[in-house]
Amino acid sequence: MSSRTSVEDRLRQHYRSEAGQAGYAAPADLWAGIAERLGLEDSRVPTPSLRGSANGASGRGAAQRLPRARRWAMRGVAGLAGAAVVMAGVNHFAPRWVIAAAASLHGQSPAAEGEVLRGDPGLWPLFQQGAFQPVQLSATHGGVTLTMLDVYADANRTVVVYRIDGPAAPQGTVETEPWQVRTDNASASADAALSGRQPPVPQRYRVTLRDPFGWPHDATEIDGLGNLGYIVFPPLPGWLRTLGVHLTLHVEAVGDTLAKGDPFGPRTFRTVTGPWDIPFVALPAQAPVLALNPAVRAADGGTTLTLTSVRTTASGTWMDLSADGLPPDTSGHFARYRVEGPNGDTVRPTAVARSGDRIAAQFPPLTRAGVYTLVVESDGRVWRLPWRQPDWSGQQPHWGPAPTTQTGPLAEGAPDADIYTGTSLVTAARLSGLPVHGVPAGWRLVQVSVTPDFRPPLSGDRSTTPYAVQLTLTNAAGVTLTVTETRTLWSLIPASESLAVYRASMARASGSNVDGPRIGQYEGMATHLWVVRTMDPAHTATLRVPVLYLYPSWGSIEVAPVPGKTQGLDEAALERLVTEVAQAWWAAPVIPR
Repeated sequence: MSSRTSVEDRLRQHYRSEAGQAGYAAPADLWAGIAERLGLEDSRVPTPSLRGSANGASGRGAAQRLPRARRWAMRGVAGLAGAAVVMAGVNHFAPRWVIAAAASLHGQSPAAEGEVLRGDPGLWPLFQQGAFQPVQLSATHGGVTLTMLDVYADANRTVVVYRIDGPAAPQGTVETEPWQVRTDNASASADAALSGRQPPVPQRYRVTLRDPFGWPHDATEIDGLGNLGYIVFPPLPGWLRTLGVHLTLHVEAVGDTLAKGDPFGPRTFRTVTGPWDIPFVALPAQAPVLALNPAVRAADGGTTLTLTSVRTTASGTWMDLSADGLPPDTSGHFARYRVEGPNGDTVRPTAVARSGDRIAAQFPPLTRAGVYTLVVESDGRVWRLPWRQPDWSGQQPHWGPAPTTQTGPLAEGAPDADIYTGTSLVTAARLSGLPVHGVPAGWRLVQVSVTPDFRPPLSGDRSTTPYAVQLTLTNAAGVTLTVTETRTLWSLIPASESLAVYRASMARASGSNVDGPRIGQYEGMATHLWVVRTMDPAHTATLRVPVLYLYPSWGSIEVAPVPGKTQGLDEAALERLVTEVAQAWWAAPVIPR
């Protein structure tokens, strides 16, 4: 018997033994799916299901056949030898591990899950390309279910996408912030302090990824969109990424925010403590990585910066710098950073962190060959740190095809799964379910768009994702405005703060880029008028732009000028204009769906 056949037989026996221990929770053809992931052909007669009844009748414990996985190229586990090494440590999670392994065979992820990644220039394209591994495992505690949806791992970071489903808002309250992972109770403490109450005892809640040896790795970033979110952890060691790794997501607390009476009323912060522990198997693709050590230095004003390393993967470019000569009291955000590319383009960082004399900067993936220059500026000082990057391949192996269009309101008639852009108000009204009004007299519709709005809906079906409709309007003078409506709460007041707390906070603040709100009434709706200070498109002057919000019973409406397209109108003229447009739009007939 060849060594290949011996290892294959051992693997087959192991997975079938695991399936037997897991009972009806594991699919009958688990080994077939695993064999396919390993690039093997399971041509032998399959073992009968261990979970069906004696007479073959179906029931609660009857086998549910796992749909055959697509013919993915196996790049995450280094063949049979790697799989055998993985198998050696599997008992740490057995028998739950076998369920996690089965979950990784479910195919591509729904497009809606990736919406939370839109703001990350590295992760969003990867999700669109199908590079995220589907997981689909859940844990429930205290009536709240945390579902781990997808995972992605490369040499720069490990990313977990999740969803939280918790209890609805009690009667008489409105959910202003959906269920999300909590790391502390800072919002509750600030709310109490600004409301004149005794703040609660400060709490910290850990979010970690435990490796096969039980070592916890703390999250470095958590971001959310509605009840979806993603957590970023440090990269896994290279040898683990090669072999596949058994991990456990550990979350200690989740919570949401409620408003009493109306969306701007007093806040209540619901927190449910766990922990939620979700063991799973990550089989990362052999993602390409370009690691450079430029060791280039630049000095200015007695401070020397050294660019020690540049590490690029498909999810982003990480740069490590050391600083010599910085005063001990230097602010953590003492400088501005940018990269000048080989084609003359400029790239800004997505994150910068400093600890002592060490600085780490994260940029979108820099994939072109040529000379790049990291430019650091602070108080008139400039450090220029050039390096040359060779050709390299940033192509990612995929877990399956790119996510397909989702089912639901937008799947019908929209050019993309999650967005509609066109000029048909009828289509916008039909897709969104919102009361879309006609175009006011004297204005022309430039375009209308429909996009998902993942914030908690204030009306309608709270189990479905609401949508926002935005009309872009222009008049004969060239002034351009946007009118946006949604079933969620839109406001310049943070969702964690009541109107009273926001005003108390602003009274203590030394300065702000917004003035307001000036509160009024129109047609039975509360209105909030703000003035926002922003830069003109050329970044040469500061503009004061009025923004008007109307709050009908079903949601929010925003009317705002487009900066740079106000044709020189002053603040007072713009305020009159947005008010007139809001009233004229509201008075226009509702478009039939």
